[in-house]
Amino acid sequence: MAQIQEWLNSNNIAYEEDMTKSELLNIVKCQRPSPKYRVDDILQRHGHEVVRLPPYHRNLNAIEYIWNIVKSRVSDKNVSQKADHIQMLTEEAINSICENDWTAAVSHVKREEEEYWKNDHCIEEEMEKFIIRINGDSESESDVCEDTDSSSDDSGGRSSDGALSGFECLN
Repeated sequence: MAQIQEWLNSNNIAYEEDMTKSELLNIVKCQRPSPKYRVDDILQRHGHEVVRLPPYHRNLNAIEYIWNIVKSRVSDKNVSQKADHIQMLTEEAINSICENDWTAAVSHVKREEEEYWKNDHCIEEEMEKFIIRINGDSESESDVCEDTDSSSDDSGGRSSDGALSGFECLN
């Protein structure tokens, strides 16, 4: 724990003395700099933008589609279930991967990415329509439907129209 506190101090990052190790590690996780890779510098010097894949996101990683091709080719020919035979089949399958396989995998990933971007945009549009302010003031009374009825019935904090008491919803 002393090493964590020492790192925080050396980087002028505030923390409470009574924080647990877990709390300190959360601060470190949020404050640590992103790793720098030499290959990124090389790619950027040649006009390429480096985009990292989300961790464990197989739909956006072409190698996952290639790996599925390899596994399929091995399983199609694997009848003996012997380790040395499986190793040979795996090497053959890897060596059989060609430019067309990669082109198809990358094209598929690009289509998936476009679909994610499209869906993300739709979600953002819908989220902008749904804003809840808790006991907040509205800039325009005409844009707000407000339920100020806080009766103590069994409605679960809802008015007769189903709105939550004490909440404002922007239209």
